[in-house]
Amino acid sequence: MAATDSLFGKLWPEHPEALASLAVIRHFAAGETVFREGDSGDGLYVIESGHIEIAGQMLGQGHRVFSRLGPGEIFGEMAVIERHNRSAGAMATEATVLHFLERDVMLDLIRRSPELATRLLQLISHRLRDFNRVFLNEIVQAERLAVIGQFARSIIHDLKNPLQVISLNSELLATPGLPAELTAQAPGHIRAQVERINDLVTQILDFSQGTVGRPQTLHYRQFLLDTLDQLRPALQLTPPCS
Repeated sequence: MAATDSLFGKLWPEHPEALASLAVIRHFAAGETVFREGDSGDGLYVIESGHIEIAGQMLGQGHRVFSRLGPGEIFGEMAVIERHNRSAGAMATEATVLHFLERDVMLDLIRRSPELATRLLQLISHRLRDFNRVFLNEIVQAERLAVIGQFARSIIHDLKNPLQVISLNSELLATPGLPAELTAQAPGHIRAQVERINDLVTQILDFSQGTVGRPQTLHYRQFLLDTLDQLRPALQLTPPCS
C-alpha cells in the first residue's frame, strides 16, 4: 500500500491512502486508447507504470501531441471541475497501469477537503502554464519561420534579375560576329551584377546572424534606368514580334 499511497501523495499528501482506497486499477496495452477527444470527462487518472501520450486536434495544425506523461503523473484532471467532454485524447505508448478516480468521488472529497481542492487547482494551473509556454514558443518559432520564408522569397526574386543580366551579357560575349559597340560594355555589366549578388549574399548572412542594419532608400527610377541600360544590348538583338 505504501507504494500506491506515494502515487497519490503528489495530489493529496495529507491523506494519500484515502485516494488509493477509492481508485480503480486499469491496465492498458501499448497503443491502446485510454479516452478519445470528445469522450465524456468521467474522472482523472494517476499513472502507476508506463507512459501516456496526450494529443488532440489543433486548428490548422492537425493532430498534435501536447504532452507525454510517466509514472506518478496525473491527467484528465479538468474533467473533475468541469462537465465538458474531453478536450484531448490519451493513449498508452507502452504497457501501462493507471489508477482511475471517478469525478463524483473526487468532487465529494474536494467539498470536504480544502487541501485537496488547493492541490488540484495548483496541478491544473501548473499544467496550463506549461501548455501556454510551449504554445507561445511554437507561435514565436512559426513567426520566425514565416519571416525567414518571406525574406527568402524576396532574396530569390532579387537574385533572378542580376542572374538574367549576367546570362544575357554572357550570350553577347559568346556570340561571334557582333559589332564591338554591342559587346564592349558586357564585361562591366557582368561585374556590376556579380557585386550586386555579393551584396545580397551579405544581407543574407547579416540576417542569419541578427545584424541586419537599417533599410536603405531605393530610387526606382534610377534602378530601372540602370537595368534597361544593362539589358539594351541584348534587346537590340531580339527579333521583332511578327
